Amino acid sequence: MNRISGAIIISASGMCEAGRIRHHLKYNLWRPESTVLFIGYQAEGTLGRQILDGQKNVRIFGDDITVRADIRNIECYSSHADQAGLLQWLKNFSSLPGEVFLVHGEPDAMEPLARLIRLETDLKVTIPAWQEVVELSPVAYDTEEPLRRYLSLNSKIRSLLSAGVNPSHRDELLSRLADLEAFVEEKVKNI
Repeated sequence: MNRISGAIIISASGMCEAGRIRHHLKYNLWRPESTVLFIGYQAEGTLGRQILDGQKNVRIFGDDITVRADIRNIECYSSHADQAGLLQWLKNFSSLPGEVFLVHGEPDAMEPLARLIRLETDLKVTIPAWQEVVELSPVAYDTEEPLRRYLSLNSKIRSLLSAGVNPSHRDELLSRLADLEAFVEEKVKNI
């Protein structure tokens, strides 16, 4: 495992307090080319929270480990929900994913959930086998068209402002333009 380049290791974290995750962290936290992606709550005082809070050195198995990996946190993963809750969570995505992977749970619980997701969403659902390797390909995003539309709108608003718009409308336009710029910047960062 340690010799594989570009591997994604999915590990139950337990807030990084016990289990295999501690081995994965010990051998990857010091590597600047590694990313540790937290997807769940990390309680105060746990190793997971220390890492997430930006601590530069942590102690694992009695060794001081310098944290050089890219540490990230996302909150788009579910946590301890029932079947109905998981399905509702999935349906609330603004854009459904191309495929859903069920990687945590008993087979007799994952199979019915997979069938329900397929039935309700028409999504491809995969339950990987134990230690199965799944290759993920990056999704190509069309950024040119939205950027072109944004620049066109920006130009129109700037022309309108320079033409001498009513001051109250001017402030509203500037405020909305700032909101639009922030929205676009956030979306571009996440691509």
